[in-house]
Amino acid sequence: MSFKVSSEDFSVIELPNEVNFDYNYWNLVNYKRDIALVDEGNFDIDSNGNGVFKILVRKEVAGNWERKRIEIPRWKETVDNEDYYFKGTIGTGELLVFAPTRGTRFGRRVLYYDEATGNLRRFDIEEGMIDEDHFVRTFFDHVDSTWLM
Repeated sequence: MSFKVSSEDFSVIELPNEVNFDYNYWNLVNYKRDIALVDEGNFDIDSNGNGVFKILVRKEVAGNWERKRIEIPRWKETVDNEDYYFKGTIGTGELLVFAPTRGTRFGRRVLYYDEATGNLRRFDIEEGMIDEDHFVRTFFDHVDSTWLM
């Protein structure tokens, strides 16, 4: 659903034909301030060790979905054969953020990828901050206090 503030109208957003919520693991994410759909099961590693995945980006003005292919260099050497999910872009729209799947041995790690520079960085959450029995969930632009904004 979409809502236009100026006219106070609701409308249905049509999904692309390839999206089937019954059989795939589609998630809505924020991609450079646009709505995007990503299929968590559609992430590949090419022969060079680069990560490759496709997302469907909703172009608000045109009203259509655009398929975008994203290739991330040095993916395999950075992730150490662990599975990560694409979570979206941060508020500035510059960095793609990946978080590990639940239950992995690297559950305390986040990856940032900058499409402009091709830089892939890994950040580990310090030991002792989280018990091994707990899951880590990734949220963007979280602020504990409005004084920090």
